[in-house]
Amino acid sequence: MVEKAGTIEICEVAPRDGLQSELRLWSVEERIQLIDKLSATGVARIEAVSFVNPKRVPQMADAEAVMAGITRNRNVTYAGLALNARGADRAIEAGVDELRYVVVASETFNQKNQGTTIEKTMAAYDEIASRVREAGLKLSGTIGASFGCPFEGDVEADRVVNLAHRLVDGGATEIGLADTIGAAVPTQVSNLINCVRNAVGNKI
Repeated sequence: MVEKAGTIEICEVAPRDGLQSELRLWSVEERIQLIDKLSATGVARIEAVSFVNPKRVPQMADAEAVMAGITRNRNVTYAGLALNARGADRAIEAGVDELRYVVVASETFNQKNQGTTIEKTMAAYDEIASRVREAGLKLSGTIGASFGCPFEGDVEADRVVNLAHRLVDGGATEIGLADTIGAAVPTQVSNLINCVRNAVGNKI
């Protein structure tokens, strides 16, 4: 759904991105309580879980149990992050409303963050995109380090635009441009958004 011009929709990511950075492992029950409390605040979307290998990200273990335990608010979209076919299948089976996929615009950062190249990351996206669409779920893509990389420095806008094109071609209906390291200034944000919008159209 495309929001009306001039509106802002908040997606709360604390249960996923927030807890993923915590040293203490939150129990399934604690995570359910957090999501339920957030659901009652009026926020429209919550990135609730991540379907990644629990050996690599133990904070996100038991995503299925979390999704099964939350009290669904019909006014809230519950999203899950998946980075490969196995994760996508788990997300679909767990009943998320939206599947989120991430690729990093910097080759070095992508390899450090996801353990593989940008090209292989996008090949995995191509593999899962059709099954997500067939399941009737919203598919959204996030491009990490869109405004700068701690390893490579500046990131060319053309690289971000090309990745956005590929995400949209695969069926993504929303593209997020992540300022992963907090490097952007307002003019960069508006300029890059305009570049991507001009490339993929106003409906994204």
